[in-house]
Amino acid sequence: MQTAARNPLKFVSYLEKHRIYELFQELSTMLVIKKPEDHLLFLKQSLHHAARRLDVPRIIILSQPGCDKLQLAGTLREQLQIPLITLNDITCYIASGNGSIIDNLRIILMNYMSSNYDGWILVDFPRNEKEARELLRAGLVPTHVIEIDGTRVGCDSSAKFHHHREIKGIRRVFTKSFFMETVNMNEPIDKVTAQCLNSFDRRNYSRAPTTLRILLIDFANGETFECLGSSIAKDFNVTFIDFSQILEQTSLQENSLGDELRKLKLETDSDGLPSRVKTKVFEHFLLQSGDLAEGWLLTNFVSNVEDFKNLDLTDFPPNRIIIVANGVTDNQSDTTLISNSATICTCDDTINLQSQIKEYAGKTGFVVESRDDPKLVEEQIQSYLVLPPPCVPPRTPRAQPDIESEDAEFDPDDQPGVEALQCLRRPEPMLPLI
Repeated sequence: MQTAARNPLKFVSYLEKHRIYELFQELSTMLVIKKPEDHLLFLKQSLHHAARRLDVPRIIILSQPGCDKLQLAGTLREQLQIPLITLNDITCYIASGNGSIIDNLRIILMNYMSSNYDGWILVDFPRNEKEARELLRAGLVPTHVIEIDGTRVGCDSSAKFHHHREIKGIRRVFTKSFFMETVNMNEPIDKVTAQCLNSFDRRNYSRAPTTLRILLIDFANGETFECLGSSIAKDFNVTFIDFSQILEQTSLQENSLGDELRKLKLETDSDGLPSRVKTKVFEHFLLQSGDLAEGWLLTNFVSNVEDFKNLDLTDFPPNRIIIVANGVTDNQSDTTLISNSATICTCDDTINLQSQIKEYAGKTGFVVESRDDPKLVEEQIQSYLVLPPPCVPPRTPRAQPDIESEDAEFDPDDQPGVEALQCLRRPEPMLPLI
């Protein structure tokens, strides 16, 4: 009964890792907006399109009169490789044909979509609350709204008052559902661009169930940060797991896993345990202790990248990665303590290991410097954990093996390939996805 009760949590972690909830939310949104007659055909044809849209931002840039929004928009277009559409582009399209602004915007986006562009940057539109609601009703749903603030050139008081009145209505439409960011164009353009790009990795919280599974990789030197993990776990009401203690407790148990650990300890020290054994011990602890539903924070587990990758291969991979970087330099001593592996490593080894961990974690990892004040480090981690998780593809601990055609087995009972049946089927009508 206990195993049956806990199995759904394993499924939740899989759905969360591959963002299945977000995918079905995207599909449902497209379905209720389009209301196609054949809903199954629409879902079939829009599945790959919806999956691509999860990783591509759809951006609206709003600015006060006189702000140089095109400079920021052009920089973002170069960085993201997605089309930039201004209100002037839409009105020029209207001049050559008929239809409303929304209708012509949809035509422009469909032309870009035929060239495999799923994201877009929209500047100067919508101009008021009414146009914002029409945009959503037409299925043109943004993921991020950037509001530009800064020096206004040649802006009179009446234009400023009109802008503030209209922007309030636009905020009412977008604030609750989409990620909004305010940037100051008085800052250097590189800094503003970096702020925007960082925000594009995040979305508003979805309604999908989630459990905090935090991996804390601590490279800090000394005892200053020893209580960091337990303090954060207490703040977020999750179970604090010190793997070194779990390893010691498991080695005292009278079972096959305990016997294996005791045998390995005779052959090597505790820090030289194979990654697969450490992963097995951690999984065994979670299943026995029932700490899955409340969430957990794990520390003192990762001593190399292989440990990290094996942890990702479990049924309960971490969904928040916190790296407390050592910040070592060449002027420091030849040895430095890595607290999460409890071993003394050379400075070069520490730098290389930190680089490998950061490279594998990618945008899913949050890095803080241990040279900062411990209270400041804790506050930075807390601010990271209260935000939605990064909207980035999952980490891939193992490359998918390529299957050679000569290695594929043939089964006479296999169903014929789809290509063989194409000539017998009535061709499907291609449905517009925008």
